Amino acid sequence: MMKLPRILEVTPIEAGRLSIVWSNRARSTVDIRERIARLDHFAPLADETLFATARAAMGGRVVAWGDVLDEDGEGPIDVGADQLWRWAAEQAGEAMPHAAWKAWRERHGFAVATAAEVLGISRRMAAYYDSGAWPIPKTVMLACEGYDARRADREPTPEAEPA
Repeated sequence: MMKLPRILEVTPIEAGRLSIVWSNRARSTVDIRERIARLDHFAPLADETLFATARAAMGGRVVAWGDVLDEDGEGPIDVGADQLWRWAAEQAGEAMPHAAWKAWRERHGFAVATAAEVLGISRRMAAYYDSGAWPIPKTVMLACEGYDARRADREPTPEAEPA
């Protein structure tokens, strides 16, 4: 299993965007504005004051916002380093978003096993990608795009109508 880096430093850039320095010295920008707008769990982060409290926690395994325990006994809002690493890679075009993988499979009517065969990957890895258990690497994303391009080249084009 791939060991992902831990978070060394996190800095809020602006509302909904973080700058992260990883233990492998890579730097990423992660945009979570869409998740803040869409997911109830992240909705409190729309408050810029709360968002500004972002910090690395649990030995760099999460980014956390807010107090350890608030007046209701609730813990902070947090996101795991593995998820932030995945979002950063997807947003930078270095990994395929899970939704794009599912859409590609559905567009072609492929079962997981068929997608694996078409792309030349193991059925097990395709199943991991399908379940969201593993990030989908850039090579698989490019293979999907290549499959689409080759298929488009082979499809007959409509003949031009006479003028």
